[in-house]
Order: sequence, then structure tokens, then C-alpha cells
Amino acid sequence: HPGDSPEGRVPASLVPGPSWHRHHRSSVRLGWVKGEGSSSACASLRPSSSPSHLEATAANSSYVPEILQIIQLDLDLKYKTNIRELFEEFDSFLPGAVIGIAREMQPVYRHTFWQFRHENPKTRVGGPPPEGLPGFNSGVMLLNLEAMRQSPLYSRLLEPAQVQQLTDKYHFRGHLGDQDFFTMIGMEHPELFHVLDCTWNRQLCTWWRDHGYSDVFEAYFRCEGHVKIYHGNCNTPIPED
Repeated sequence: HPGDSPEGRVPASLVPGPSWHRHHRSSVRLGWVKGEGSSSACASLRPSSSPSHLEATAANSSYVPEILQIIQLDLDLKYKTNIRELFEEFDSFLPGAVIGIAREMQPVYRHTFWQFRHENPKTRVGGPPPEGLPGFNSGVMLLNLEAMRQSPLYSRLLEPAQVQQLTDKYHFRGHLGDQDFFTMIGMEHPELFHVLDCTWNRQLCTWWRDHGYSDVFEAYFRCEGHVKIYHGNCNTPIPED
């Protein structure tokens, strides 16, 4: 689709960059932690801004083997169910999966992967669900730290050389930190991810509908079912009860 390039869709001045990131994502997240022989606890976490920071975070977690699982949450969320039900999603992880995360519900990665899509017109990368791979949204994440520590594949993908190889392959230039990293490795290794239903991270932002992607927006934004967590990303108002 010739209109999928930034030139054909969103003017360069409107392509989200670092300032858009700062104003449209929470600077602090909450983490629910589960360890051996203990109940869950809550802690404040700051999201990583680069794969190198993510690598350090993953490495540091290995020094606390008692911490087995973490749920990492943005602050712009509204819960419609008990958070303990989200912990139960860990039980559905397939062997090899290390992260639970929902799909991105805007065509942001259709845009970001425009050059790769142009060179590979039959690719699923950046396409809408269910057949496409729209990328991930990290507003709600389940991190199985024990599985991460035991995964040679995940550890290898944290190496700078591996990150560079993937960014070159996909011509990738992101602006959403850890979310971009998980999206990129998810295109290559989907087996590392347990995909949460959209109702666990019902994103409300419609920025991309108004900036060049109105014709395909609903294919990404559609979400059926009883919403468990609303995500008011890009300062979008969350419905009242």
C-alpha cells in the first residue's frame, strides 16, 4: 500500500517522537510482585527507555531468585475486575513463553514498519489482527522472571548485537521504549509471548485514527467482550461506571 509510508500518511512533523512519548505515556508504573511462599506486593517501577536498560533490569531480577513473577502496570488504568484474576493468566503460559502482553490497538506499528512492509508486501508484520501482527502494548504486562532466567533465547535477544541485527532487518526506529523492544522481538519469536485478550488492556487512544489511518483504524481498535482493564493512553478519558 503506497499510503503506508510516512510520506503518504502522517507528515514528518506529526510523527510521534520523544516529546510525544513523554506526554502520552506514564512515567511511572506499578508492579505487582509474586515470590516463593509469599503473597503479592505492590512496588513503583520506572519503565526502561532502551533495550540496554531492559537488559539491566532483567539481569538484576536474576539476583533475587525468590521473585518469580511480576505484573507491570501503567498508571493510566482503571480496573473492572480483581487483579488476582490477571495473575491467573500466568497459568496459561505455554512452555517457552516469558511475557504476557496484549496487542497494540492502533496502527502505530503499521506506520513504524512501513519500509519493511513496502519491501515485503505479503508480510503479516504491522497488520491488523487476527491474521496480522500489530505489535504489543506494554501498559499491562505479566513478566515471568523465572522463565526469563531459564530462557537462553530471551537472554540472547537482550545482547546489543542481536538488537542491532533485528533493527537493521526491520528498518526499525521506535519511540516507545520497552514496548518497541517487545514488539520487535515478537515479530521474530512470537513463542516468547502469551498474548492477553484485548479486554485485559482495552486501550482508548485514537490518535492514529486522526493522523492518516482512518481507513484501517477500526481493524486494530476493535475489541469484543467484557472489559477487565481500561487503558486511558494518550490522556484519553476513561468511561465512568
